[in-house]
Amino acid sequence: MRTPLEDIYKLAQLTFESFEVEGEDKPFRARVSVHGAKASVVARYYCVIEFEKNNFYDLGDQLDDLEFEHKASSIYIFVKDPNNPLVPIERPVVKAFPYEEIVIPCKPSSKNVKVELFKDEQEIPLDDYIFSEHYGFALMAYQEDQSGKYVCRAKDDLTKVIHFHVEEVMTVDDLEYLPKPRVESKGNDHTTLGESIKLSCNLVVRNGVKFDMRWILPDRKKAENNSRVAVSGISVQNHSQRSNYMIGTMDLLIAHSTESDAGIYKCEVEDMATENTNHKNHRMIITNASFIDIKDDRSRPFIVASTNRPVQVIFSYEANAPPQFYWIKDDDHKPLQVGEKYNITITPKSVTLTIFKPSVRDIGNYTVFASYDGVKANRSMKVFIQEKPILTMDSRYARPEEPVTFSCTALGYPKPDMRLEFFPCPSVPWTNCSRPVPSKDIKNSGLRINRCWSIQLRNSLPSMRKLPGL
Repeated sequence: MRTPLEDIYKLAQLTFESFEVEGEDKPFRARVSVHGAKASVVARYYCVIEFEKNNFYDLGDQLDDLEFEHKASSIYIFVKDPNNPLVPIERPVVKAFPYEEIVIPCKPSSKNVKVELFKDEQEIPLDDYIFSEHYGFALMAYQEDQSGKYVCRAKDDLTKVIHFHVEEVMTVDDLEYLPKPRVESKGNDHTTLGESIKLSCNLVVRNGVKFDMRWILPDRKKAENNSRVAVSGISVQNHSQRSNYMIGTMDLLIAHSTESDAGIYKCEVEDMATENTNHKNHRMIITNASFIDIKDDRSRPFIVASTNRPVQVIFSYEANAPPQFYWIKDDDHKPLQVGEKYNITITPKSVTLTIFKPSVRDIGNYTVFASYDGVKANRSMKVFIQEKPILTMDSRYARPEEPVTFSCTALGYPKPDMRLEFFPCPSVPWTNCSRPVPSKDIKNSGLRINRCWSIQLRNSLPSMRKLPGL
């Protein structure tokens, strides 16, 4: 996901500068310059203002947390490299860990490049993934048949291809691997000043693995029981769906929250036999005002789905109290209604719109609106349905020699190519125009006889529709 400093030196020549600007609120500056930029330097770059040099390469997931704490800032750099539309990957092998999403770094080198990913050499389309220009494709539901070969290519240049290999399913016994735990807030990720903070850490692990769990507070100290802090013991129960797995849980309660309780809470887990560790961070904000925060998922700028299953548009949110929600499609201000076509599900942390029996007509921009106590918020998500394209074109009536303008509206994904065809109808009165002839100059043909026009649409799912004419 990120380009380590040690790898950047191999990719391009970098120049680092540190300097001071007098009279500025933030006088201390640092600059890095990339010379001879090319697709191989495309990455997210972090400027970190506070760290121990000896631990720099161990920051890992902490970089995003340092941004939250205003101790770091980042920027993602694209490079317009016509010869390399894809970000090159030195070792295109992806490990598939049990029950975790698979991220395949099939990424564009610049924003104007569109990429696509297929399964196997037969180029089987994917229909259950999240795409980000910064990270690539995340396969959401892990299955055994997701291992194998994948083809990544640029849509506008089919000769530019990267072949990825997803390694076969690996078990905990084979890997000595401890999964990442999951942290859930039993209230909200935003807490009103004075209210309690309730967090729960869950670890799914194979039966027989001896593990330990602990909470680390924003001051980076281990959580211990006191007058305001309560840490539960580790509870273990059998997994209801996986017979060979168990779930370990540890809860954290902080009563009467203060401003100093805001920050990063970390749940750490450790395999007692191998001493392998993993962790999950959770951000908590303390506020004394009403608020609604609908999360903008940077890893999922749009949704691409097929017609064979319902589509779900999911946003997570945080608020002091349960908001009122409604959804609209495109610029239609009429709220979508729950019924045969749509369903709306609201939980304390997320709001979901489900679109049943999706078709190409469901392509559009879906927006959720939330409000309570005078506070409002909204977020939008574009949805594309992979299906044969459709179009609409109305008949036109005109006098001889009068110019005529046809307006055609096409709908489809991938974006269809449009072509206008001309079919003269010599019979009077007009009966049909099913016999195609070579195209003529539309501007100079005039309207001496009845004519019919047809629009042909083509994408990866070709479709053709003949329409009424003049």
